[in-house]
Amino acid sequence: MTRARTSPPPSLPGVRFRLIATDLDGTLLSPGEIISERSVAALGAAREAGVTVVFATGRSHYSVLPIVGGRRVVDWLVCSNGATLYDPMVDAVTDRLVIQDEAISTIFSAVLEVFPTAAFAWETGSGFLWDATWRAFDPSGGDYAGKPRVERTGPLPTDVTKVLIGVPGVASEELVGPVTELAPTTVHVSHSGAPFIEVTVDGAHKGAALGRLCSSLGIVASEVVAFGDNHNDLSMLSWAGHSVAMPHAGDAVRAMADEMAPPNGENGVAQVIERLLG
Repeated sequence: MTRARTSPPPSLPGVRFRLIATDLDGTLLSPGEIISERSVAALGAAREAGVTVVFATGRSHYSVLPIVGGRRVVDWLVCSNGATLYDPMVDAVTDRLVIQDEAISTIFSAVLEVFPTAAFAWETGSGFLWDATWRAFDPSGGDYAGKPRVERTGPLPTDVTKVLIGVPGVASEELVGPVTELAPTTVHVSHSGAPFIEVTVDGAHKGAALGRLCSSLGIVASEVVAFGDNHNDLSMLSWAGHSVAMPHAGDAVRAMADEMAPPNGENGVAQVIERLLG
């Protein structure tokens, strides 16, 4: 997808930037999980200036679309921590990386052996699946109507984009290391600050997905500004030419960033974009 440029690309010191990539939860979204009107205006101004806007999130595309709400504020969605690329212009997933079936089985049995109370959910090509333990664990208290339950004694899901794993009483940042050691090397383990971890196929993370997208658009890393706040944003912030962290981010994210944005509750991403646009 290409867009006509209405003016020269905005400048950072020593470089013209052509793409903005922003995380959603804790970054672009307000505490009420909405895109504020100020953010809508800033993103719209960036796009009018010919800048490509990308949302890069751990959410699935079918979780992001209701937040976007039909507004033309984004050009591409990098979803599921980089496992899925969605093109809003054609309303379609254009790229999706799946976890091998044998890895799904290995993760399930190995994690349960060490963490018997672990709760599981699976994002697949056809929707969201969960087990009974996950429904009791789910911190969002989500609506499970019409979402099939997976029985632990039955067959596990196939065509899996992402596995979600939570253990009651164990923080997600404390779970990443142990599950990484238990899981096969063909997967990537991360967390987004939620009380569960997220497993994708190896190579499916935000930095790699953004790199693939930019390559297809003829954009190089030095022309990218990225915003993030958590562990699953590290690869994206590391790859981008200019990285911006939120003030509540952890030490690793803050150390990675070139600058700090104001809080998301104060439209921090919008404030930085407004400044960059001049």
